[in-house]
Amino acid sequence: MRRLAVCLMWVLCCSAVYASIDAYEFQNDEQRHLYQKLTEELRCPKCQNQNLADSDSQIAADLRKELYQQLLSGKSEGEIVDFMRDRYGDFVLYKPRIQWNTLLLWLSPLVLVLIVLLRLVLAKPRVATGNSAAAVVAQSASAINKQLIHGRWINGISLLALLAIAAGSLLIYRQMGSVRALQITDLGRAVFSQQFTDDEQVRQQWLLLGELDAWLADHPNDEGFIYMRARLLSMAGEWDRAINDYQHLVTNFPDQDNFLAEYAQTLFLKNNRELTDDTRAFLNSALALNPHNVTALGLLGMYAFEQKDYRAAVEKWERLLQSIPQGTPQAAAIADGVARARELGGLQSTALVATDLQLRVHVSIDAAAGAKPDSVVFVLLRAKNGPRMPLAVVKTTVAALADGVVLDTATSPMKGQIDLSAINTFEVVARLSQSGQPVPTVGDWEGISEPLQRNALPAELRVIIAQKIPQ
Repeated sequence: MRRLAVCLMWVLCCSAVYASIDAYEFQNDEQRHLYQKLTEELRCPKCQNQNLADSDSQIAADLRKELYQQLLSGKSEGEIVDFMRDRYGDFVLYKPRIQWNTLLLWLSPLVLVLIVLLRLVLAKPRVATGNSAAAVVAQSASAINKQLIHGRWINGISLLALLAIAAGSLLIYRQMGSVRALQITDLGRAVFSQQFTDDEQVRQQWLLLGELDAWLADHPNDEGFIYMRARLLSMAGEWDRAINDYQHLVTNFPDQDNFLAEYAQTLFLKNNRELTDDTRAFLNSALALNPHNVTALGLLGMYAFEQKDYRAAVEKWERLLQSIPQGTPQAAAIADGVARARELGGLQSTALVATDLQLRVHVSIDAAAGAKPDSVVFVLLRAKNGPRMPLAVVKTTVAALADGVVLDTATSPMKGQIDLSAINTFEVVARLSQSGQPVPTVGDWEGISEPLQRNALPAELRVIIAQKIPQ
């Protein structure tokens, strides 16, 4: 069971990653419309002229999540814009506010027009009275030379002024963005994805902690970086400081299941893996908000197994399996844990062989998707409503789609973990994956079949990949 314990702790630590791929659900249409409005009006801090809605960058995804959390907490449009501006500067706004440090940016078009007009006035030729041809001939060589030199000076000064104003405006606009906040965000992503060697990982963790402490000393209400610091402190075993940060988060964001579950996890680890009544209450609150919260399900299942409450462990881990990507080592380890808990508890498997389904799927791809022969395609069968985990999945390539794909629940790694007899409506999803991973990401293309009824399931089906995942 060592493999199971290690994988469960990995799942718990990475629960924020799984949470980030869930579709956002809003409390009302007003919240949804405001979310769409702000993602279209706010600029991605690291992109070239892209808003948060259109950007595929990771920082844009982080900011969309931050924006969503602030909307759920009841923040107004003005408060959210002020937060984004305070962290990333005026560069995050497509229309910077008129203030002392943006005057050059706003006035530069007018200044450019005035320079052009001045240049035209000064360069206007002086027409001599009388016979203009004779007057020109009569001019001395020195006078002509002075006019030429004067014209060159005017051209040179005008050009330098134009370049200076353009460069100054661009420099001011770019400097409005907070480079420091971007650096902290990038370093945090690298640390949490463990991109460093062991020794370097420890050094980078403490470097990130120092940067977060310094930033939060100047911006004490930046909940996004408070959350990052709480996770980092928990990772480093600094339980007391992590608990202080999580207390701030759960107080200000009582409806965020991730904050509640990770707070409970930190309390659990601080108390030598004892599940106190308070800790259990936080986990139950998280599950009441989100029945598929990865951290809460994993922690409650692991504790139940350690207490030899195998039935409770099976129930929690089976729900956990529905919430993490299928086919990963973590999913396989948890499935092994379910089997082990059933064995130790003398519990009968819920596998229902008679309900196995088989379906041949023919997939075509819209030319706009730009698919290549070696591009990765995932084809999966899942419930139309309820758990979104695949009941059967095939990973293939565009070149191999010619003969169709067979989806068979009898050979699925999820066999025995989901009661197929309880599902009456299915759908088939075909996804062209940019990353080659089963988790959908922004920029992937997909097609979804019409709802399929169990009592009218066709032997063959055609799905067209023609829809790009926007965000």
